[in-house]
Amino acid sequence: MGYPDCCVADYHESQRAFDEMFFGLIKRAAKDDIEEMKRIVRDDDQLSPETPEEEELFRSKFEMRPAPFTSFNMCTSCSNSPDSPAKALSIIYGALANKVDAELADEIVYYQAQMTSGP
Repeated sequence: MGYPDCCVADYHESQRAFDEMFFGLIKRAAKDDIEEMKRIVRDDDQLSPETPEEEELFRSKFEMRPAPFTSFNMCTSCSNSPDSPAKALSIIYGALANKVDAELADEIVYYQAQMTSGP
């Protein structure tokens, strides 16, 4: 697919941050009790960020920045740059989508806009 290396690296960093945050939430909720940590995971308790640090980490690492007409999220650098590799790839796939089916291309644009606008 030709995903930009910077966006791939950002994805892996976000996954690492998610794992770190997830285990931090469990550890906090269980008050460092190993058996309680196991129970939380086993029972699939729903945990949410509570501290300002947890909330900021969640916001900063899990912001959706989809690259239009692709299946990946852009890194912050690509999202902020008009001539980034991710945006160049989006232009290529957008032109292809429009050539194949312009109506479907419009639906893709609409759907991806909904993903980033929130509830």
